[in-house]
Amino acid sequence: MNYDKTDNIIKWFLIIFCSIIIPIYIYHYGIINFLWFSDIGLLLTLISLIRKNPIYISVASLGFLLFEFTWAISFFLEFLFDISFFHLTSYMFDVNYPLYLRLLSLFHLFMPVIWFYYLNKWGYKLKSIIGFLFFYWVIVTLSYLLSSKQENINWVFSFYPYLISAMYLIIPIIIFVPMHKILKKLYEN
Repeated sequence: MNYDKTDNIIKWFLIIFCSIIIPIYIYHYGIINFLWFSDIGLLLTLISLIRKNPIYISVASLGFLLFEFTWAISFFLEFLFDISFFHLTSYMFDVNYPLYLRLLSLFHLFMPVIWFYYLNKWGYKLKSIIGFLFFYWVIVTLSYLLSSKQENINWVFSFYPYLISAMYLIIPIIIFVPMHKILKKLYEN
């Protein structure tokens, strides 16, 4: 695996960024906030760069790329046209949240760029689908057990009482399997 100066810059940027965002998010939202798919994607990317292991980039891209694109579209629709897309990014425009807290959430915009960079550089690892699906089911289960209907981490209560069928079976079939096929086709090395 080729690891160069750019990788070190990105790695150190993410180390510094995570050392800032983690304590701030814990203070404002609690540790449970790190069950959100996007936060897990950020942490998996950091782990991938520290360990120089491309599987974590593949897992994050497979599982969270579509969610990050949805977040970005929602953000720009609300920012440019005041159109709220499922209220996904409404908190970014809520003055009740401190500005620095909202600015930290802009990581949603640069994570896909980092993932595409590393997919181009390292390729997509086919075994990531197996690891991700197990990981996904654990995240969904923990989100359901540890969050509340008000927090609704990863939207697990949005599908209630159909959690098992929707979150465990339907979403992997309609989102993750096609994403795996797309990434495999585009980035298999």
